[in-house]
Amino acid sequence: MIRFRQVLLLLSMMAGFGALSLSAQTTFINIDQMTGWKACSLCANGRGDAPLSMTQGLTSPVLEGRSTKFFIGGTVPYSDALFYRKMSTNGTANHFIYDAYYYFKDPMASAGMEFSAAQHRPGVWYRFDWQCAYTMKYWRTWDNAGSKWVNTTVPCVRPQAYKWQHVVFEGQRISGKTVFVSFTVNCVKHYVNKTFGPKPVTTTTSWVTFHFQLNGGSTQKDFSVWGDKFKLKYW
Repeated sequence: MIRFRQVLLLLSMMAGFGALSLSAQTTFINIDQMTGWKACSLCANGRGDAPLSMTQGLTSPVLEGRSTKFFIGGTVPYSDALFYRKMSTNGTANHFIYDAYYYFKDPMASAGMEFSAAQHRPGVWYRFDWQCAYTMKYWRTWDNAGSKWVNTTVPCVRPQAYKWQHVVFEGQRISGKTVFVSFTVNCVKHYVNKTFGPKPVTTTTSWVTFHFQLNGGSTQKDFSVWGDKFKLKYW
């Protein structure tokens, strides 16, 4: 009984630090509250260099514990803000599940949202990028080898204001390809099964990153998106 309690205590401590690994499966929880985030606008490939910010530890709006506010401003239409965090140096995982909740007060200010888990391996870059393009009307997946967005057949619906949205994305690396398996929006699951090649790169090391992106609209007005319960699982 004492040993069993010790095991439970160890697992609880590991989960509290944000990462739990069991049977070669690794799960990062509360990523939105972790340190080590970076952000940029020009690297998001929008049309301008927008001011941006990230504020953690908020108590409202919130689902659990604390939330994080992601802000974008500026005056150049269709400027974007990419927020990202390096999660690990893993180069062997081939199955990825991205899970996040987000909240708009002014969804009409945005042209869309992007969500991504990416894996660098020596010489190749795998990007599991998903975009809900409000102006394009469809969910899209990223063809990294071709450097282009590819529409799915699933309509992208602009989220309601003042209501938490829940998204889950599943991707795999199979036979050297990036496979977009499925995504779930507010408990409704859609199977995609699109496959693309990776992008050749000169890097010689491996790492995994978590991305959350705000896309500005045609009038580029200031707006914020709150995030909570960000989670990444891979094996």
